[in-house]
Amino acid sequence: MRKPISFIVIAHQNQHTLNRCLESVEQEWHEQDELILVLNNPDAQTKTIALSRNKWKVLFESKPGPQHARNCGAKDSINQLLCFLDADVFIPPKWSQVMAENFKNPFISAGQSSIELEQKQGLLNSVKRYAYLKFVSRFYLKPGEFQNPTFISLDTAAMMVRKEWFDRVNGFSPKFSRMEDTDFSLRILYHGGDIFFEERIKAMELFDPRENLASFIYKQYLSMKLLNLFYFEHQMRLDLSLFSFRKRESCFRNISYFFKLWEICLHFIVLLGTINGEHYFQASPKFIKYIPHPKKKFLDPLSKASERSIWVGGVEKIYDLEVRRFFRQK
Repeated sequence: MRKPISFIVIAHQNQHTLNRCLESVEQEWHEQDELILVLNNPDAQTKTIALSRNKWKVLFESKPGPQHARNCGAKDSINQLLCFLDADVFIPPKWSQVMAENFKNPFISAGQSSIELEQKQGLLNSVKRYAYLKFVSRFYLKPGEFQNPTFISLDTAAMMVRKEWFDRVNGFSPKFSRMEDTDFSLRILYHGGDIFFEERIKAMELFDPRENLASFIYKQYLSMKLLNLFYFEHQMRLDLSLFSFRKRESCFRNISYFFKLWEICLHFIVLLGTINGEHYFQASPKFIKYIPHPKKKFLDPLSKASERSIWVGGVEKIYDLEVRRFFRQK
């Protein structure tokens, strides 16, 4: 029998995915578990769905941003294990049991499960899947792969944390509406905690029909801008020994410079080109447009060569890919 868990789901405008998320959590419910749903300035449909779920304690948080909503839910919780889930994620049977097993180790502070896109077809989902595998996963240390088994960063889409550790680091920082989970992870590590990554079971991210390639890239652009604030918040106290191998140092140096929208577009051209090797993509700060590559040849940006030809604004330029060094540093 696992320990009681406080499940905390936050919702904003999630009418397309919220029902499935809540149903999956209800299937995991045990007698002493707590189901908390925090509405963060929701639309009418999301609010209607939330209030129709009788098992859930529904809270309202008016301050915009997921960090405020998660802090609101945690403050109202009573159990010693907190589980944070996004409203566009659903969890499979026995997910909570597998996750909770890790907390039998008294030195574990928090952890997350693997996350996978439920719908893998289509260009947007291919991009999201590639970005997750090559960007997010490269930011982490996989347990057992290096001397330090600590996993660097949590993803609040599907994570658990001991409440005592949540309180010890004062929850999620109100400064960050994005990357609040990475900031939270680093503060746990600063305080001597350990973080795990559970590979045996996966949470699934649901497809939101309102999202398209342009909106996804724009969200990545906003995230990259926030990296500036995040980087300078942590650079003075960042102990690189936490990362246990030198990849992380150059990684942190590089990501602080990826702020401009056209740079984000270029990086996504690379991602797209790697998925579909026979085409280039045209990019500007306002749009990304598919165009056939004249020679039907694309060189893998993650291979050993340092320069790649990319079709930008109708003009072919040579771009020295920082992405290659960022993603695959030997």
